[in-house]
Amino acid sequence: MKRIIALVLAMLLALSALGALAASKSVKIDKKNFPDRNFREQISLNCDFNGDGKLSASEIKKNGDVNVTDCNIGDVTGIQLLTNLKYIIVNGNRIKTLDVSHNTKLQMFVCCYNRLKKINLGRQKYLHYLDCSANINLKKLDIGKCPKLLKLFREGKKSAKGDYVLWKIGSDRNKNYLKIPKTCNLYDGSKLLYKGR
Repeated sequence: MKRIIALVLAMLLALSALGALAASKSVKIDKKNFPDRNFREQISLNCDFNGDGKLSASEIKKNGDVNVTDCNIGDVTGIQLLTNLKYIIVNGNRIKTLDVSHNTKLQMFVCCYNRLKKINLGRQKYLHYLDCSANINLKKLDIGKCPKLLKLFREGKKSAKGDYVLWKIGSDRNKNYLKIPKTCNLYDGSKLLYKGR
């Protein structure tokens, strides 16, 4: 009988420890984790299902997409905390840098019409669609660790001759470059520039 009581007490203790661990994995929706007020507001409205001001482990797991189009956002710091995202759409904001290297389940990433100078994709083994058009300050993009990328949209700037200056395919230290997976198609708007195999 003492063994059964000891076993039950041990199980209750283990369950309470797991509950505390799960609670500690929650993320406060505050200025520290989401510095941009507009982004923080969108996360609260669209990702905090129970409205408690925190993202629980369950809420993080359930959030598979973020769409914050035209929300006047300048910084998406905190997006890395939403580790289960498959789709990110951040069109029409004021974002200058994006780091989605911790969002390793991404399949589609759309970041058109921002002020982007830098995107850190990291290793994206599921990403198959990337649209970063209308970001004329974006000079380089490393997609070398995106083996499943099938479509890449990127508009270039018009040169003095009237033709478009796009990233070059291959690598050149002194020029804008783009290293494309063999299966990827490269588009400028709707115009196919490079067809993968």
